Amino acid sequence: MKQINLILAILGGFVGTLVMTTLLYLAPLMGAPKFDIAAMLGSVFGHGVPAAMTGLWWVGMVWHFLNGTVIFSLIYSWFVYGWLTGENFVRGTIWGMILWIAMEVVFMPITGHGMFDRHAASSAKLAVVAFVMHAVYGAVFGAMAGEQAKHSHHVVPHPA
Repeated sequence: MKQINLILAILGGFVGTLVMTTLLYLAPLMGAPKFDIAAMLGSVFGHGVPAAMTGLWWVGMVWHFLNGTVIFSLIYSWFVYGWLTGENFVRGTIWGMILWIAMEVVFMPITGHGMFDRHAASSAKLAVVAFVMHAVYGAVFGAMAGEQAKHSHHVVPHPA
């Protein structure tokens, strides 16, 4: 039987997403290329990239937080945690890296950005920024979510 700590998983996912998002929007102040995750996600629902703070931009931001807070947290807690080893923040960091690969290989091409955002002028920098942000998300999430998906082995006596 697997047991998850739903409250810690959701809380860890929310805080991890909040930290990741804050750093992502502050990164250009430190010389990193701009990457507007809300606009990218919002672009799936309309034609072109929505401007900041518009309706589709907010749809993208809500989707981003729903993914990081609920969907990815529960997938990790129910299915992934038990397969990984190490401290919780290490497991979370690995999960963040898995999510980064999935984003780069599956989602970026779907949104028209190309794998590893090859269409951007600074594609290598964007890929590195996205990698670091996903690792940060995972580390914060894993540390806060703590132990998840315990496997309990019940010994059932067999008749002699």
